[in-house]
Amino acid sequence: MQMENGSRGSRRWVVLTSLAGLTGAVMAACGSEAPAAPVSPTKAAGSAPSPASTVVPAATAKPAVAPTVEPSKSKPAVKISFWQYQDVPSTELFQKYVDAFNAEGRGSTIQHDRVDGAKKAPAAAANSMPDLDLSNPNHPAQFAARDGGMVALDTFIRKQGSDGIPQAEYLPAPWGLYTWKRKQYGIPLQAAIKNFIYNKEIFAEVGIAKLPTTWDDFVGVGKKIVQKEGTSWKRSFLNMNTDLNRPWHEFSYRNNTKRVTDDLTKSLVNSPESTQSLQYLIDLAHVHGLQPKPDEYAPETVDFTTGRSAVHWGGFQNATAILKANPALKLGTMLVPYGPTPAKVTGIAGECLAMWDSSKERDAAFQFIRYMCYDRNLAWCKDYFIIPVRKADLSDPYYQSDLMAPVVETLQSHVYLRWMYDLGNTFPHAAEFAAAITTACKEAYTLQKSVKQALDGAADAHNALLAQYAGELKQFLADQA
Repeated sequence: MQMENGSRGSRRWVVLTSLAGLTGAVMAACGSEAPAAPVSPTKAAGSAPSPASTVVPAATAKPAVAPTVEPSKSKPAVKISFWQYQDVPSTELFQKYVDAFNAEGRGSTIQHDRVDGAKKAPAAAANSMPDLDLSNPNHPAQFAARDGGMVALDTFIRKQGSDGIPQAEYLPAPWGLYTWKRKQYGIPLQAAIKNFIYNKEIFAEVGIAKLPTTWDDFVGVGKKIVQKEGTSWKRSFLNMNTDLNRPWHEFSYRNNTKRVTDDLTKSLVNSPESTQSLQYLIDLAHVHGLQPKPDEYAPETVDFTTGRSAVHWGGFQNATAILKANPALKLGTMLVPYGPTPAKVTGIAGECLAMWDSSKERDAAFQFIRYMCYDRNLAWCKDYFIIPVRKADLSDPYYQSDLMAPVVETLQSHVYLRWMYDLGNTFPHAAEFAAAITTACKEAYTLQKSVKQALDGAADAHNALLAQYAGELKQFLADQA
């Protein structure tokens, strides 16, 4: 998975809200999807069973003429192709699990390749996808139920015993990411949320025992941590870069900000709650001085690994790279604080394993899906340093640390929300809505426009898209009813 500062392959983000039934739009992630060049890891092909020995009957004095007995031939292992688009360390980890699966002698051999995610759409159009691939939450909307597209897995899921997958054991939120028109097009492999990680020693040094939970608390804690000498930054509270798109999503969701009306006819990106959320983020630097302003910003001045900032934006998964750079750091997770109109909404990331229409050995392919997403999921998630997707696995002691426990609690207490159009999820053409938000956030943060002017421009762009695709969106709503 790829973090904003580039630690792993790409990840899509979607939004969740509480069981109380808050409505609103949901988002999914930022960033392009893959490393540029495909890399094929060393494949461990499973060995086919040896042919059985020919049995020759013992001779008698006058043997009867018997039919010739041909040597029995064992069935060769079925080859299942599997693509994923993660970085080299993640690819090596996938290969470890592929090798272990192949060594079990199940009668199928997984052929694993790392392939640029941009190749997925052309391959699907040509019906030349692999049997299985690692898919993002936006893929069902793009590829489900069409020639060359993703295969609904419901009949496989419902099989009895070790042939199926018990859906009730999974967290509703990750499972729901891959449900499209009431059919299941992927089995979740892992989950995470977007949040902050913080330096526990810096927080202890300034006497902060309770993490901030509201916007006001957040500012108060930040002011205790910042250290400056004149205009020189000794220690920043935050290290968010000049692209506020991703942080704006999280802060606005925590402020109960909807993206679009429920009938998908009007953008709400310039609503009072949305405007308030973006203004708050801009004020963190321009008014409260919790990190350098955009024209002062340089990565080295807010480097979290060397203690130049106390809070790192991105998520606990970044801790892998951070701890490689500085193993002595003591890290914890801090959730995005609630705004004036608080809502239990946060971003969730995830990937699934999906099957494609080009697969001819679907029963065998589903065995590997179950192996990764059920049988070996807890071990995989520990190795990958991410949250598992089955309820029981969250009680494992590994997930009770200050770094992981807040993420576990959030995934247990939130459910899937609809209308994630803004960052490329949920319905076809949805990715077209992201550019206007990115532009608006940058215009406002660099003080080229007021927040309201910038978001009004984004709303105009979104409304034009909603009008352009009105017929398709109307059909989309009917399909979801």
